Amino acid sequence: MKSFPRSTYSEKIRRRIRLSWTIIVVMLIYMVVVVELGGGDSRIMSDFATAASRIIFSAA
Repeated sequence: MKSFPRSTYSEKIRRRIRLSWTIIVVMLIYMVVVVELGGGDSRIMSDFATAASRIIFSAA
């Protein structure tokens, strides 16, 4: 069996930070996809409200 070299504490922390940022980015992408596809919201919005929410969402 091949033994893996031991990581230093700072390498472990860097890896955890990278993993955390990756998770945050994936969650953000998921939220954008759900909003753009209209999933998770069963309320009916007027055309003006839909346009306003798209402008606000893309401007933020």
